Amino acid sequence: MSNSSTISELNSVIAIKKFRQDMDRNFSQLVEIESKIRGFNNRAIDRVFNTGSAMSIADWKAKLVKINDAIESVTHILENGKRKIESNDKSDNSEMWVKFDALMIQLEKELEDLPQMSVNMIPPSENIEWQKEMRDSEGVFLPMVVAYADACRVELLIREKYSAEELKKLNEFIQSKTPSDFSKEEAIHYEQDYKSAVAEFISEFDKDKNLWDRFLDILAGGTHQLPSERVMLERWIVGEKGDL
Repeated sequence: MSNSSTISELNSVIAIKKFRQDMDRNFSQLVEIESKIRGFNNRAIDRVFNTGSAMSIADWKAKLVKINDAIESVTHILENGKRKIESNDKSDNSEMWVKFDALMIQLEKELEDLPQMSVNMIPPSENIEWQKEMRDSEGVFLPMVVAYADACRVELLIREKYSAEELKKLNEFIQSKTPSDFSKEEAIHYEQDYKSAVAEFISEFDKDKNLWDRFLDILAGGTHQLPSERVMLERWIVGEKGDL
């Protein structure tokens, strides 16, 4: 096991640990930002130019409604994922994530030409401020959604793949044998501790069950993620996106 792969693996496990600790707080932040974005959009619907054609005004309003609906649906899926984690639900979640992926693609598509449309639909005195508010909010919301979804997928897959006994052992390992975080200066020290703990875990619990290998497979991307989501998760793991 190379140093870089070990550090990446350890970062992934720490990210799971932090997600569990902050799950409620982070979801509350998502809901708050979602509400803010929908509020911006609703105000934008009410402030269109009266000089616009009936068709252009209808298209503008329909787009904002679609964006609001997609954001609300995405948040609802993550809320459902959170609830299933809390209830230790072991049912298959593939259909839920197919729907989530489709919504994220739709949301990206709907947002793509929104700034240009706003130039023609919102009074100039308000358009710059609206665009800034939307850009700032989406710049926080979308990465948070992707990071939260990736963590949910991992957590739910772990529940699907493991027995209650295996899950208990794995959770005990994550809780007791990994740090909450570490600096670059501490990386080598924690890498050695982590490698020793993993070796001990495999020796004690994993001789015939392949428990640890299955766990690493989930961390490596056994969650049918979109390429854009995989990039975002990698950024999340190395700490470029804040708490998540």
